[in-house]
Amino acid sequence: MKTIQRARIDGHKAELTLEDDRNILQVLIDDDIVESYDGYTWANIKNETWAQKGLLTIVAGRLIKRQKLLAEMERIAEEAFK
Repeated sequence: MKTIQRARIDGHKAELTLEDDRNILQVLIDDDIVESYDGYTWANIKNETWAQKGLLTIVAGRLIKRQKLLAEMERIAEEAFK
């Protein structure tokens, strides 16, 4: 596995990796795989650093925001049903 891009988003480590077979891209947040893409995606962004960074920040940012919103909803639900 080769790391293509790295970013820090809201205190979380995000990485875009390429599997050794050169076909599967993966987005990792804090070392957990959260999204995978087939070789077609890599073929479209392999020569474009801005696209690689964009894919990583958009996907990881969306998932981190979703996790925070779900945690907030759970907290509100617990408060409401005490």
